[in-house]
Amino acid sequence: MLVAAVDGRERLRLRVTDPAGHVLAESVITYPTVGERLSIPLAQLPPEFQVELLGSGPLHLCLGPDVAPQLIAAGPAPTQDQTRVALLGQHLGSAAARGLWGWMTGCVFDALDA
Repeated sequence: MLVAAVDGRERLRLRVTDPAGHVLAESVITYPTVGERLSIPLAQLPPEFQVELLGSGPLHLCLGPDVAPQLIAAGPAPTQDQTRVALLGQHLGSAAARGLWGWMTGCVFDALDA
């Protein structure tokens, strides 16, 4: 699994090939946003492989074993406005909300608040 580190404004493709150049998998990535999980399903991963980015824009990725989910749902959504605002404030101040700020992230937080 790959995790996008920066908002993207492009439609990209990732292609995974073996050393002989045979395509093992290909995945379309449309306008990636910070923290988005990008998975490429593979039946089997060979010992050596190459990942190629196809498209005109860059794709910035988070790397490392400690890449955590950006949003975690803990239970049913509260119905009282005061409770919702308090929980949103707690979430925004927690490690679950860490990441680069962008317009897509703002849309997600607006949707969570709604």
